[in-house]
Amino acid sequence: MANFHEALAKLKKEKHSFDKRRESFTAISTGSFVLDYLTGINGFPIGGISELAGDNSVGKTTICGNIIRNAQKMFPDKRILVVDAEQCWDLKYMEKLGVDFSGYGDTFLHFQEMIVEDVFQVIRQLGPTGEFSVIIVDSVGPLMPRVKFVGEDGANAIGLQARALTPEVAVAASICSKYDICGIFVNQFRAKLDFSRGGSGATKDVAGGNALKYYRLMSMWLERSTVMMEEALSEISLDDKVAKEIERVVIRANMYKNKCAPEGRKGKFVIKPGFGIDNVYTLIELAIKQGSISKSGNYFSIPDGTKIMGKENLWIDLSSKKELRDSVADSLGLKNFDRYCV
Repeated sequence: MANFHEALAKLKKEKHSFDKRRESFTAISTGSFVLDYLTGINGFPIGGISELAGDNSVGKTTICGNIIRNAQKMFPDKRILVVDAEQCWDLKYMEKLGVDFSGYGDTFLHFQEMIVEDVFQVIRQLGPTGEFSVIIVDSVGPLMPRVKFVGEDGANAIGLQARALTPEVAVAASICSKYDICGIFVNQFRAKLDFSRGGSGATKDVAGGNALKYYRLMSMWLERSTVMMEEALSEISLDDKVAKEIERVVIRANMYKNKCAPEGRKGKFVIKPGFGIDNVYTLIELAIKQGSISKSGNYFSIPDGTKIMGKENLWIDLSSKKELRDSVADSLGLKNFDRYCV
C-alpha cells in the first residue's frame, strides 16, 4: 500500500496545481459602475474565462475596450490579445475609449481569425508565455470549424461548431486559470426552438453549444431597454429631410451566471453612441429614481442645493464639475466615482 506522504511528495514534485488556493478573484473594471456592482467583484475576473452576450448594438465591444484600457493601466508590462472573428473592430473608436495602440503588433496583438482551430491555436501558443493580461474573442457566433470551411456546399453542418468548440474552450479555460489571464468570449443571442413544454417554441440562447456554459466563471447578458432622443441636439439634415440621431440607449444587464459572487443581479446603464458608456447620465437616472436629485418643472435640484435647468445641462455640469458630481455620487454612497469618468 502506498504511503500518503510519499504520494503527496510525488505529486508536488510533478508540479500539480492542487495546492493553489484562491482566496478571492482579482478583477478588471468594465468601465461602468453599474456593471462592476453587478459582477460583485468590481469587474471581470482574472484567472478564467467569462462570457459577454447580448443583442446587436448593446455595448459588448465597448465594454471590451474599457477592459483593455483598464488592463493596460493595471498591468503596463503585459500584453493584450484580441481575436476579431467578426473582423469589424473600429480601432479609432477604441482610441476614443482610451485604449493605447502605441505598441500595436507587440504589446497589443490583433488577429482576425474565423476558423475555430486557428483561433485557439493562437491562444494555445501565446497564452502559456505568461505575457498576457487579457485575451478577447469577439465573437463566438462567426466561428466555424475547418471541416465546414473546406466542405462542400449543402453538407450536413448540424452541431459542428459546438463539437469543435468543446475541447478548445476547455484548454482556453485552463490556460487563463494557470497564467492569470482575463479571458472574455463575446457572444450573441439566437433563437432556440423547443416545443417540448407546450410553449411558443422559441427561447433565447447563446451560440456555441454547451462548452462555454460549463467553463465560464461569469456570464453577463445585455439587452436594449429604451432609446432616448434629444431632438433639439440631434437633428441632421439629409436631402432636405430631418432625421433624428439616437442620443442615448438604455441597456439592461443581467448576471446570468457568476461563480465569483452571488448571481442574478440586474441593472441598467446608459450608452451614448460614439462616446461609450455614459456613467454620468446613468448616475443622473439613478439619482432621480432614488430621490437624490429632485425635479420641479424643468429644473433639477442636486444634493448641494444647486438648481440646473434641463437634463442635458445637468449632464454637462456634472461631467465638467467634479464637486457637483461628487455631491450626487456621495448621496448614493458611490465612492471613487471619478475613476469611471474617463
